[in-house]
Amino acid sequence: MCIDAFQDGGSASFQSGFGDGEGAAVKLSAPGDGYPFTILSLQFLFGDDGTTAGEGFTVSARVYDDDGDSLLADPGFPGTQLGEETGASILSSPDSVSEVAFQTPVSVAEGDVWVALFVTHDGAPGIARDAGGIVAGKNALYSGGGWLDSSDYGLTGDWILRAVVDTPSTATNPACTFVIDGEGEGEGDGEGEGEADGEGEGEGDEALFITSVNPAVGSAGTETRVTITGGGFVDGIAFRVGATDATDIAVENEGAALATVPAGLAPGTYDVIAQVGSATFVYPSGFAVMSTSCGSCAGARGAWPPIIVLATLMVVRRRSLRGRGHE
Repeated sequence: MCIDAFQDGGSASFQSGFGDGEGAAVKLSAPGDGYPFTILSLQFLFGDDGTTAGEGFTVSARVYDDDGDSLLADPGFPGTQLGEETGASILSSPDSVSEVAFQTPVSVAEGDVWVALFVTHDGAPGIARDAGGIVAGKNALYSGGGWLDSSDYGLTGDWILRAVVDTPSTATNPACTFVIDGEGEGEGDGEGEGEADGEGEGEGDEALFITSVNPAVGSAGTETRVTITGGGFVDGIAFRVGATDATDIAVENEGAALATVPAGLAPGTYDVIAQVGSATFVYPSGFAVMSTSCGSCAGARGAWPPIIVLATLMVVRRRSLRGRGHE
């Protein structure tokens, strides 16, 4: 689900003026046959002009009902919180998609909802906006203790903030799907549709794939306990980070597992590989090891309206979907 008009390879504006605890939100709705739906994750563009590329940051994703008011008493803004994923680790990038998966997916029975992303640092990097104008009443910004319409700050362009949903609707909106740029292909099944990406192969009753690693960033010299989500997980599954085996693997269910990334990896970005028998799946650049803590990554906060950095993006979608629709 999305409202933005960004297309892969197009231009976007990264917002650099956010401060700790501030965020952006978009209002989303499903087609009439799309209820009830479940929000599985948020996908977004998060970066700047490349000065912080590859650095780790912590964000929080939230879902709200639209029963709240803005600071100016306008109705229809984020109100009752329906779900949250706090302390998610992501990497800043001017040319790829970031994603935060909800460990407890958020169910929506009816009506509009707001999906929001909050930062825990000052200044760049920031969330991106598209270059196609702004949809009235569907873009909000939280700053100074409450919500306002983005246009109240003089901003134009819709936030590039999308929800990946499980929906009964058979209608899909290809504009909401970040295009695959890389190896691997497949077809969705069940209700909705999607495309598998990465370098997956093998046979089985349930396709093996990874959709997220949380946290996606660790510190050199320290082991990191991570949650890996996806599909086709069974007892005996093996995970590798680059060429290093993950340890203490515990399969929670077919779509979630815990694993420990060993402390000996050198700073850098690594693919995360899942393997069950002869079936393998590669989740590109799924985990990064940082030489310093992310607390030193924050820059100076700018005044609103923030400084805008323009970038041309060639986006790589790193998500595999089976039976899930983007609306």
